Amino acid sequence: MSGDALRENIVRQVDRNNGAIARILANNVWPRFGSFIESAHTQGADTIRSDARTAELRAAVASLVAGTAVLKVKLYDLGAFTAFSTAEGQIGESYDSDEAFQSARLGIAANELEFAEQFESIDGVLAERWVVSSYVPVRPAASGRVEAVAEVYADVTDALTGIQAAERRQIGILAVAGLLVFAALLAVVWRAERRLERAHARNLELAAGVARAEAASRAKSDFIANMSHEPRTPLNAVIGFAQMIRDEILGPLVEERYRGYAADIADSGEHLLAIVNDILDLVNVENGRMDVRRGRFDPAATAAGVARMLHPVAAQAGVARLSDIADGAMTMNNDEGKIRQIMVNLLANAVKFTAAGGRVVLAVAQSPGGTVISVRDTGVGMREEDIPLALAPFGQLQGPQTTHRGGSGIGLPLSKSLAELLGGTLAIDSKTGVGTVVTVRFPPERAAAQTLEGDELFSALPISRAV
Repeated sequence: MSGDALRENIVRQVDRNNGAIARILANNVWPRFGSFIESAHTQGADTIRSDARTAELRAAVASLVAGTAVLKVKLYDLGAFTAFSTAEGQIGESYDSDEAFQSARLGIAANELEFAEQFESIDGVLAERWVVSSYVPVRPAASGRVEAVAEVYADVTDALTGIQAAERRQIGILAVAGLLVFAALLAVVWRAERRLERAHARNLELAAGVARAEAASRAKSDFIANMSHEPRTPLNAVIGFAQMIRDEILGPLVEERYRGYAADIADSGEHLLAIVNDILDLVNVENGRMDVRRGRFDPAATAAGVARMLHPVAAQAGVARLSDIADGAMTMNNDEGKIRQIMVNLLANAVKFTAAGGRVVLAVAQSPGGTVISVRDTGVGMREEDIPLALAPFGQLQGPQTTHRGGSGIGLPLSKSLAELLGGTLAIDSKTGVGTVVTVRFPPERAAAQTLEGDELFSALPISRAV
């Protein structure tokens, strides 16, 4: 929650407490002193202060607010005359031009948050206080009408300074927490990769160990799922507090370098959270825990939106990112969100492995054979024998053209698993130094409109328009 939201919550809560005190005053104190307050404007301020009823009223109010955060209470008649104040020097003042008073006089409570270098409270003068003043209509239950206005001042200094102190503490904590979370997640991923490699080796060596390998793989998936869930809550907290510090929500930072540190922590946290979410999606698909929400949608419109979303990424990489979408109405009865996730993964992966000056093309078409989504790039490509590794969870190719690209090795396996979950297939055609084409096909029972004869579009893949 941002600093402004926290401050607003504090003001609302204190305003409710002030209103409750004003209501108690209206029903328990007003019956004894109401006539005195209403007639006070006919007397001078000195006369009111020396009146015994003023002392009695002060004692009653002091007893009412004892043990609370209330610093001062004032009572105005409906003409804005200050008939009573625990700060007696203010008796006799007029507040006719005060908008908050005018609102309360009409029956609508109002409040203000203000900072005072000196504040005259019931117990004496206080220095540097944050105060919430609530203007509350005095509406005794006996009459039901507004007969006066009460102003109740409550101290919120400790609460507001506590927020600022928490922000300063988080600067040090976030740096340590970010490193710990990063190290923990790396350890989880490293252990998961080692488990997968050992399981694969056992499957190749002993055909009789297939059942045991599947059990180990499921245990691995449950382990990753359980362990990946744990960092999400602290990661969200790390990201949120880092963004608050980076954006100086609660005030400027004295040391400029802290903003850069906070920005780095927020970026790293968001990257780690994206990896965790991909891991969880992959595990949920493999374990059959992923829900499919089918509905009719236009895959061409979905592809156009994905292309626009990734345009800044491609532009920054110096890659020409285009789309080739067949004309005519298209419709699918499938899970649009997961189709979009497949498109995003494939397009982002193609951009990542394409050098500046290269080209990436996203294409969508429908034919009697179904719906086809294709991503073609002129990137580094891969050998045919490396494709199974690229489709394996956490699989990363080794070589001078790929080792510097980064990534977790989850995007392609997750896209393949999602495509199969939705009833489709994913295939890769690639050649080193030439580029890669990833094609996702969905059968005709999930496609409606037929706008092409066959899949000729993907033999030459002409460029029709840029998005």
